[in-house]
Amino acid sequence: MELSDRKNKEMREDVFKHQFMPYRPLSWFREPGHLKFIVKGEGVRVTDSEGKTYLDGAAGWQFGAVGHGRIEIGDAIRNQIKDLAIIAPEFANIPAAKLAKKLSEILPNGLTKVAFCNSGSEADETALKIAKQYHVANGEPRRCKVISRRGSYAGWTWACMSVAGVYRDSFSYFEPMVPMALRVAHPYCYRCDFGLSYPACELQCAKEIERVILNEGPENISAVMGEPVSHSNHVAIPPKEYWPLVRSICDKYGVLLFNDEVITGFGRTGKWFGCQHWDYSPDIICFAKGMSSGYIPAGGAATTTKIAEKIESGPYERLLSFPTWGGNPVSSAGVLANIAIIERENLVDNSAKMGEYLLEGFKDRLSRHAIVGDIRGIGLLVGVELVADRKTKAYFNPESNITYRIFEEMESKGLLARDFESTILLTPPLCVTKTDLDEMIDIVDEVVSELAKELGY
Repeated sequence: MELSDRKNKEMREDVFKHQFMPYRPLSWFREPGHLKFIVKGEGVRVTDSEGKTYLDGAAGWQFGAVGHGRIEIGDAIRNQIKDLAIIAPEFANIPAAKLAKKLSEILPNGLTKVAFCNSGSEADETALKIAKQYHVANGEPRRCKVISRRGSYAGWTWACMSVAGVYRDSFSYFEPMVPMALRVAHPYCYRCDFGLSYPACELQCAKEIERVILNEGPENISAVMGEPVSHSNHVAIPPKEYWPLVRSICDKYGVLLFNDEVITGFGRTGKWFGCQHWDYSPDIICFAKGMSSGYIPAGGAATTTKIAEKIESGPYERLLSFPTWGGNPVSSAGVLANIAIIERENLVDNSAKMGEYLLEGFKDRLSRHAIVGDIRGIGLLVGVELVADRKTKAYFNPESNITYRIFEEMESKGLLARDFESTILLTPPLCVTKTDLDEMIDIVDEVVSELAKELGY
């Protein structure tokens, strides 16, 4: 649906007058060519209102697991609307019941009961509620503090912003925050908070969690939360011992382990869930994004039978969390169709294979550039960190707007990706092919090469 110049101009003005745009400053969107209307998507490509087509190297905002244009998801949604579109949440519905059972089959071992909601932020909020309500029902109401990691993102609701360790400049507008967050080092080996190197570091980033628990008092700690691999923390891949050690620390002090798999769930890392790479199971897990591939709002938090039974045997006999549309029949039908595609087309395995291909392609092509400090990834979650000096790992001056410039140049050459501080982030749909990835590698290589020359490297 290509629009005329006049219509494009009218639509842009409507946005500026009537809509809050997220993520980037308004001044950025007002610059010529920055505000784009995406009007069509097919597979791993999208087209804007001026007729230009792009590789969707970000899968939307990391949610487009099965890619664009999957008519069967729309068919499932439409067919469900014919039968039953809405019902009050105190009534059960067949698609939600089927989805809950299906999730219990693909979730990590022991996670058998799910609370549905509408987004990743709501999923994190629900998980925090599960942890708190469990401790109260278990006779430990003082357990309210949550340990998160510096650099982690948890969503934009108030409690989620409070426990997050990133976007502090933005979140400061909303202070005072909910007084429950304690933050520790992230397993970010390239920039270790302790100035150490693995394995000589002896996992100080994990051991800091135990020190904080003891300092605050175990009787006050509700949960340790974190993404198995953090997208917002530059795709920092933890050492293989990190999560098993964190799991053992939580068990030692009766603290719940809560994994945020909003991004890493549903095949993004080359396994159904990121935690499965390290052979442990959390007490609570939350998910969204890839759950529906963004075709319809959906999210959830799942926990163990033990925790669920304790909550449901408490004074309220239920989890005190009931978003109006969580688990509604239409979204549940869409999610079931999405999962069926992932299974039928073996997209989890494809994520593992294509992710390895993309990572090796970047290492082969980008390592020659002096401004590339590190390249890391797991499945189709890949980060390329840029530096001003490889030896010192010095960041570029923020005023240089390096990642904005990279973002713009990639977009101009037909690749949509994400940038975060010093890192280019690639998270293409799980249905991506080697041919698609070769195009992405060529574009990123060309853009980084041009920028390095421009900067005099």
